[in-house]
Amino acid sequence: IFDSQLNMIIHPNPNIEHTNFSKLLNPITGKSIGKELIAVTNQPGSMLRYQWDRPDDINNYIYDKISWVRYYEPFDWYIATSVYLDELNSSSHRLRNRVFWVSVGMAIILIALSVIYLQKMLVPIQSLSEMTKRVEDGDLDVRCHVAGNDEISVLTSGFNRMVGEVETSRARIEY
Repeated sequence: IFDSQLNMIIHPNPNIEHTNFSKLLNPITGKSIGKELIAVTNQPGSMLRYQWDRPDDINNYIYDKISWVRYYEPFDWYIATSVYLDELNSSSHRLRNRVFWVSVGMAIILIALSVIYLQKMLVPIQSLSEMTKRVEDGDLDVRCHVAGNDEISVLTSGFNRMVGEVETSRARIEY
């Protein structure tokens, strides 16, 4: 947080806090970094991209950084926050990887559930198909045993009744 006179009010670096940083220059442009930060508050997005040093690599201005700035007029304060691009990118890469692995996990779960569902549907249909072939071959003693209230159970029940009626009709004809 700094004011329009470039007096640093609050800063994470205690060497800069409570100082005037008007002479602190952007190493690439050679202009006052404070004035550049003020200038971006009037631009869409209010963001400044620049190169800066790191606390662990002082005076080596090679690290890409982004600062967002908002002006708070009642106190004449500029409130800025910044992040190194590599830190921002590493967070987004971690998030992307997490989303990817969660998606893969969900896909595996959905495939497994689909297989279970299809198997639950196909086993009774296969059983009914086998019974139909046996009836077609003349075995009227077969019955298909599928429990439930779904369409396949209704179809199986109808098949069993039909085979029973054919067997009864055949028995009457033979006697």
